[in-house]
Amino acid sequence: MSKFETVFNLCGSAAAAFFCAAFGGWDVWLRALLTVIVIDYLTGVVGAVVQGDLDSRVGYKGICKKMMMLCVVAMAVQADNVIGTGAVLRGMAVGFYLANDSLSILENAARIGVPVPQGLVNKLEQMKDTGKKA
Repeated sequence: MSKFETVFNLCGSAAAAFFCAAFGGWDVWLRALLTVIVIDYLTGVVGAVVQGDLDSRVGYKGICKKMMMLCVVAMAVQADNVIGTGAVLRGMAVGFYLANDSLSILENAARIGVPVPQGLVNKLEQMKDTGKKA
């Protein structure tokens, strides 16, 4: 193994360890959230292209919002650690953002003319509203 590969692997391992510590581990909830974040951003770009209002400033703002969402999740993990509540606050934050971005994906789909199941919209709105009350 070359020196470059060793350094690259070491940096990758350190980044993965930091990521898992900051976000409470790599589990199905975090995978789902990151997947939905990426899909929401991509469908937003597709919607903007289809409607002819693609703007890099809007895209940059969207990326900043996604980064802030991840900061809130990391903060919830740290609050759980300090308070000793397991992963209650993390679960609330991840669940809220998962429902919120899932609704946004459906809104983006509707913007470009893709029919969306109303039952799914209703359930996601219910999940989002539950997160707001907590």
